[in-house]
Amino acid sequence: MKKQQGSQDKKEMFFRENKVLRKKTHKFPLRVTMIYLIIGFLWIGFSDQLVNFIFRETEQITLIQTMKGWLYVGVTGLLLYWFIKGNTNTMKALYEKVVANYEELERLHEELISTEADLEEKYKTLEENQESMRILKERYQLALEGSKDGLWDWNVNTDRFLITKPLELLGFEDDQKIQQQQDWFDLIHPKDLPGVKGKINEYLTGQKNTYESEYRIRHQNGEYLWILSKAKAIWDNAGKPIRVCGSHTNITEEKIQEKRIETMAYYDSTTKVPNRFWLGEYLEEQIQISNERKENLAIFLIDLDNFKKVNDILTHEMGDQFLKEIAKRIQKELEDGETLTRFGGDEFVVVKTGNPEKNRIYATANRLLDLLKEESTVDGYQFLITGSIGIAIYPDHGQDKDTLLKNADAAMYEAKRNGRDRMRFYSREINEKIRENIILESDLRKALENQEFIIQIQPLVEFATGRIIGGEALLRWNHKTRGRISPAEFIPVAEETGMIVSIGERVLKKVCDFNRSVRGKGITPVPLSVNLSVPQILNNRLMDSIQGVLEESHLEGSLLEVEITESLIMNNLDYAMKIMNKIRAMGVKVALDDFGTGYSSLSYLKNLPIDKLKIDKSFIDDIVSRDSEQAIVKSVIDMAKSLKIQTVAEGIETKEQWELLKKYGCDVGQGYYMYRPMDLKDFKQILNEQEKQEKSMKIIHKN
Repeated sequence: MKKQQGSQDKKEMFFRENKVLRKKTHKFPLRVTMIYLIIGFLWIGFSDQLVNFIFRETEQITLIQTMKGWLYVGVTGLLLYWFIKGNTNTMKALYEKVVANYEELERLHEELISTEADLEEKYKTLEENQESMRILKERYQLALEGSKDGLWDWNVNTDRFLITKPLELLGFEDDQKIQQQQDWFDLIHPKDLPGVKGKINEYLTGQKNTYESEYRIRHQNGEYLWILSKAKAIWDNAGKPIRVCGSHTNITEEKIQEKRIETMAYYDSTTKVPNRFWLGEYLEEQIQISNERKENLAIFLIDLDNFKKVNDILTHEMGDQFLKEIAKRIQKELEDGETLTRFGGDEFVVVKTGNPEKNRIYATANRLLDLLKEESTVDGYQFLITGSIGIAIYPDHGQDKDTLLKNADAAMYEAKRNGRDRMRFYSREINEKIRENIILESDLRKALENQEFIIQIQPLVEFATGRIIGGEALLRWNHKTRGRISPAEFIPVAEETGMIVSIGERVLKKVCDFNRSVRGKGITPVPLSVNLSVPQILNNRLMDSIQGVLEESHLEGSLLEVEITESLIMNNLDYAMKIMNKIRAMGVKVALDDFGTGYSSLSYLKNLPIDKLKIDKSFIDDIVSRDSEQAIVKSVIDMAKSLKIQTVAEGIETKEQWELLKKYGCDVGQGYYMYRPMDLKDFKQILNEQEKQEKSMKIIHKN
């Protein structure tokens, strides 16, 4: 290119010099003629006057005239010579230049011919390159149209922002709506925008070697799409970015799939709340934050009391519906800093962050307990299930998630052992109780195998006659090393482990075997009652077990009674009524135990399929001294009589209590005032003596 430019400059200089030479050649004759005419005119016009003015004599004037003529000829000749010589030298110099330029022109001509051939070769190469570029452009266009990627170009200096595929990517007909970077930023989801700006800034300031970002951007229809954005920058000599070019890839489907996988891995499929895996990661994160801020956090481990019966009573699908309702109910009432997760089965965990004080932790636990106690309806069935809550606080009760969850679990089981529907904070004493319960559970299994359990009977006495008309079977455990263990200590463990089902079946068998043996001795047996626990009620073998022992012992159903607590019935009224009706269909009587300790409602008694109502000992204790207790007991007795339900007063310990209850019309009494619990042989003996006495009285009456 520079060679061609030089040749061109030399050609132009040659033509300029030739033009100058032609101008000078044409002007020279004119200049000589003009000079000659001007000198001649001046000479003729002024020379004679000058001579006549200076000289007065004629001869002198004539001589001067002659000399003047020669002077004119000499001067004009010299001038002509000077002009001709100067012009000749100029002409010679110009000629030499013309010759040199001509020679240069010849050389340039040869170069031009060579350059022309070179240009033809380059032009041919350029055409080939253009064809290759066209093919590449077509391939790129096809690839771009066939892919889901769009390109973007941002001029940093002018803030001009261009994108391809605005219609395919965002639903715009053209890119007129996106002309500057801010136009693009306006479409990014507000929650993602700070991160996008931060990554761009990190890349353009050299903190990162590449730019790559995933974020949501608004489609023209208002929905948000996920895109993957990548880019590279062009930098000037000063190291400043002047242009950024990159691509946009629609990754919405990938994000949906990723979210689906994440949901499967970290969220409970039934309740849609986070699961225990999510909880583990969340707790680790929150423990670290709490440690840095020197704050505490609280873990509430919630276990639904007797939830198993929902699945056993109905179906697992309905149990899942119930769990959904519980989760929805709790989640709706969560406060700031509280997070709900499903720990597994019927257990949930609420994490409370933000350095809560102990009174706030208490308040949260009570709020959760109240939420759980609300009545639930699933497919027409009404449930009233309580919850037990164990609480562990970081850092007092553990420095890591596993320890905190373990201790919260221990506190929750302590709450269950203390009657359910309550909360317990973790303490070291709980660990000791857990250790004792583990030992107790092991001993229980051995006791079941070694038949260490015994049955005692506490007689039921009729107020009107003073006769023993029945008895309640009470389970006792004579431990080999610890001696007699209270039922209040081992029954909860037996219920938690499920061993109570096997124990209960043995109690039923022993009671029926006892009555068979009594009848075999010629003694008239009396109905004996056994207590049914929640696991027994929920066990599918209950009906078969009752039917089986009756048939095996050849006893009629009227010689067996079952006692079901008020709270057990009311926690699942529909199912309980179904079970009670089945039991009564076998001729077995049903007694409502501990009446007054739960819902204490007389109105629902008319709907219950029961034969007996047992008034709890807590009402009998103060019946003599307190008018309010008297009024309550009398109302219960009167209501039961109107419904033809037999009443049994529990825990009678004094004559005054006996007399007052007899006055109110109570049917049957039970308590230490009449009889303490006794071994089977002693009870048999009492029945035998009672029968003998009655026979004697009949003989005396006949005589």
